[in-house]
Amino acid sequence: MFRKQWWLTGVLMIVAAIGGCVASSHISLLAQVQAQRNSGSAKTSERRWEYQVYIAPGPKDLADHANKLGAEGWEMSDVIMDERIVSRYIGYFKRPKQ
Repeated sequence: MFRKQWWLTGVLMIVAAIGGCVASSHISLLAQVQAQRNSGSAKTSERRWEYQVYIAPGPKDLADHANKLGAEGWEMSDVIMDERIVSRYIGYFKRPKQ
């Protein structure tokens, strides 16, 4: 009976040690992720943007212009169809300030 208890105690100690290591590495990983999030949000708030608006007479013209601007680093952030003129599209673009 004593040997069974000793063996069970040994197994439980090993399981507890492994669980402690896993929990410790999990906490360490959690701290690293939190630090990256904090540093990432600081960098994002420091980033400066420049914007451009393009009014196109139709969707094909807007797409052609968007491709041209995309090659220059611009990203289309929004498109609105002008309610006053049916086939007029307004494209909004942004890129990191250079």
